[in-house]
Parts: sequence; structure tokens; C-alpha cells
Amino acid sequence: MANRQSSFRIDERVFLTMLVICGTALVLLAFRFATYKPCMPIRIVSSSGYMAVTTGELVRLSVEATDGNSFNWDFGDGNQKLVERYHTVEHTYKTPGDYTISVQVNGNCIEYIDIQVKEPDLFKTAKPLPVIISVDTVFAGEKIYFSDTSSGAESWLWHFGETEPGNVDAREKNPSYVYKTTGVKIIRLMINNDPEQVNSKYIEVMKKPEKKLQEYQPRPRPNLDLPDLPVSPPIVADDKKEKAADNEKIEPEQNITKAPEISTESFKALLMGIASGDSTIETFAPYLCDKLDMKISYDGKPTTFREACKNLKELSSKRIKEIKLTEMRIDKTSNCITSFKIEVKKKNFVERLFNSKQK
Repeated sequence: MANRQSSFRIDERVFLTMLVICGTALVLLAFRFATYKPCMPIRIVSSSGYMAVTTGELVRLSVEATDGNSFNWDFGDGNQKLVERYHTVEHTYKTPGDYTISVQVNGNCIEYIDIQVKEPDLFKTAKPLPVIISVDTVFAGEKIYFSDTSSGAESWLWHFGETEPGNVDAREKNPSYVYKTTGVKIIRLMINNDPEQVNSKYIEVMKKPEKKLQEYQPRPRPNLDLPDLPVSPPIVADDKKEKAADNEKIEPEQNITKAPEISTESFKALLMGIASGDSTIETFAPYLCDKLDMKISYDGKPTTFREACKNLKELSSKRIKEIKLTEMRIDKTSNCITSFKIEVKKKNFVERLFNSKQK
């Protein structure tokens, strides 16, 4: 039998194809290896400290992650939200049940947490909410004063709507703030560190107008078509009367500038600012039409407003429990405050000692 020689060989095109595939795979593997970033530690936390809420209750969540730029939230009830830069998000569940919340950081790293949603207890006594007192409009760059008039509050967490959500901007009962940007701001206040005792208010921050001097412009004389007067003999004028008439000056009509409106609660907040040292007596000048030495009643005794402010500053806000403002009278023409009475209720020793321990 003749010897048979093997005729098996690899086609060059197949060899080239396999070589291209292997080269492409190596390039992709090298690219993935060069651009791979391990997931950073991620942790989802609730502002209340627990993951059990009721339907209709606001849930405030934040993610603790370093170098996080984008956060894609999935609340497990069909709602999603993409948040840029801010680590905090808010959500409200409408249906009771158990849900799984997930957040994807920078498009690749994911973290999960479970939350339980129940129906609210109809027989549960509602906790008192904070009462935010402030003006409704303010100019950017000017100081605005806030106050809480709720009862039973021992601690305050203020957020004035200009910094990152979840930040605490003030912890005092009667804080002040200066807005740098214009627009509608949401003021949030939580008392007693209780998520069930949260209230909010909207204020508008406007751009401060530039002051311009008002130039007097004389009124135009009416162009009347009058008939010709009959010619009369010349009249010899009295030189004294002519000189007196020439010396008379026509004064322009003065435009009455009205004082800005302010509520009683806002005025009380400004007085508390005098006691805390956050404001000065000049803050009241627009509302009193610059009459800072006007006669008022302070704790039942006649005095001037300047002396009353001096007494409030010496007393300090640490010793003041409440400021009452009564019988405020406002001039209808100028809108200026013309008179009022101030009554100061001081804290007793036990209250001052308790507040000092709280701080």
C-alpha cells in the first residue's frame, strides 16, 4: 500500500481572523483595567435615624460616599430621581408596605436599604409643629430675622433654602440670615430633633434696587385757546408788590414716601435681635420714619424707644422668655409706626439653668 500524506493545513484567513479577535480582546481588557475604579464605600442614612415611616410622611435620605457626583435614586415604589451634586433627597410614600431603596453613585456603584411604610395611627396625638415668623420678602444682602413661637420646643434646626439640602444653617430659636442669591426660598424648621415636628415657609429674595435721586420737573402749562382780551389803559404797578411777587418761590409738590409694612411678629423678632446683638436700632428707622427717640411704654413705664433698645441689649436674649408688643399705632398717610407698648417676660432661674445645660 502506498503511503498517504496528510493534507491538513490552516487557512491563512482563519488565522488572521483569530489574531484580530485576540488583539481586540486584549485591547478591551487593557482599557477596562486602566479605567477601572473600585466602588467607594456607600451608606444610605435617614435624617430621623430609623427606616420606618407612615404614608404621607416626608422621608429625608442622604448618601455617604466620597467623590460622588451623581446619584440615581430608586425608591422601590416606581419612582426614581436623579440628583446632581447634592447627597440628600426627599420622598413621600402613598401606599403602605416594605420597599427597597437603591442609589447608584456615578453610574456604577449601587447600595440598597429597606424601609417599612405603615398606615398612620389615627388615635395618635399630633405633635405641635413649629411656627415660623419672618417677613415674606427681603432684599439680597440684607439681614432677615426668623423666630419660632411654638410651645414646648427645646432645640431648633433651621435650613434657609440657600445651602445644600440637609445642612443645618442655625440652631437658635431666633436666628438671622443674609441671602446672597435671589429667588423663592423654602425655609424649613425642625424642633426637638423630631421629624414629626417639621414646618416650612416660602419667602422671596429680591434684588436690591439702586437708589436714584428724584429730580423735580415742572408741570407743563396747558395750551388754552383763549379769546383776545380787550385793550385797556396801562396800569402803573406798585414796585413793592412786584418785588414781593418776584421773590416768591414756587415749591414743587413733595412726594410722600410711605414706610414699609411690617407685622407685629416680625417687629418682635427685630426686638429680639436687639437683645441678642444681631441687629441695631437703625434697623427700625424705616418703620419709625427715623423717629428713634419717640415716646413709648416699656414694662408699663414711659420712656423713649432708644432707651428701651438699650435696656433690651443689657438684658440679653438669654434672660428673655417672651417679648409682647401691644397697642401699635400706624399713621394712615405715611404708614409710619407712631406708638406702641413693649412688655418683657423674663426667664426664671430654673429656665436659664436648663437652657445653659442644653447648650
